[in-house]
Parts: sequence; C-alpha cells; structure tokens
Amino acid sequence: MINIPFQGPYVSVILRLRQASKLINPYYLFQLTNKNSKVETYITADDISLNVGLYQEFMLQNGVVGLTQGQWDGDSGEYLVLIMDTQYPYDINPASASSVLAYDIMRVYGATASPTMVSFTDNDKMTFKYYGQ
Repeated sequence: MINIPFQGPYVSVILRLRQASKLINPYYLFQLTNKNSKVETYITADDISLNVGLYQEFMLQNGVVGLTQGQWDGDSGEYLVLIMDTQYPYDINPASASSVLAYDIMRVYGATASPTMVSFTDNDKMTFKYYGQ
C-alpha cells in the first residue's frame, strides 16, 4: 500500500513492479481511480531509482494542479493504482500505454489522520508491521 499526505510535500515512493517494462527507455503512466467517487486521474512520473533492475522510485505529490511529474489534485481517501509503461514522454493517454506493469492501492490521508505503524505477532512468533488507522 502506498501512503501519500493530502496536499503535502513530494513523497518518494519505492515500488517493485510485478512486470519489467519491455521498452528500452520507458516512461510511466499512473491511472489513479478514487474508490469512492470512481473518478479516474492520469499522471506521469519518472523513475528516479538508482538500480532500475531492482526497484522503481517515483516522486508523487497530491494537492497540486499542474503538469509537473507526479503531481495531481485529488481528494483524500483510497485509490486503485495502475502503473503502465509508454514510449511517449508525458503522455497521459492510456491508449498509448504498452502494458500494465503493476497495480496497488494508495491511501491519501488528511492532515489530521496520518498513518500509524501497527504491528502484530502471529503464532510462530513472527512480527508483522504495516500502516493502519
């Protein structure tokens, strides 16, 4: 799950995409669908990772209107995220996407409801940590 502050600063999001892009120099297109309103938003973001074969890193920011990479103006809440690759820079047309590389859930939390780390221990004494309410 991706956690982003509502109208906050840029957040570095590190992901491990489920499928590697087959394009030589891919650009990344994000489809953000608000789970409540069903409004779809498309943004582009550059991969700034230092080791592209191992992970992908994107800078995302909510609450800003503009064409800058990784920025969009959306409500707080949960979003379904599809990450696609395209050969065209800064193209937000999903018809130009080559393939869907990953899907995830993103939570945009308000200024008063930042995520907190929650942990639990299972029967085998393994501790799991995650962000929750």
